[in-house]
Amino acid sequence: MSAATNRPEVVTITGVAELLGVSRQWADVLSRGKDFPDPLPMGAGSERTRVWLAADITAYKARRDQQPT
Repeated sequence: MSAATNRPEVVTITGVAELLGVSRQWADVLSRGKDFPDPLPMGAGSERTRVWLAADITAYKARRDQQPT
């Protein structure tokens, strides 16, 4: 949560890339996988801008890091 607003932190694909430690392009590929968290609904006309809860991305990273390679 953001301390200033008490709202959950949200991130765009750039923030997803930073949280996962990957390139923006690879984050975009990962974001289209069926095990990736769904983006938040943003309403009509916002298909190009996807945002996720940062906590969902952090949880995804933890699950991904635990998977055997």
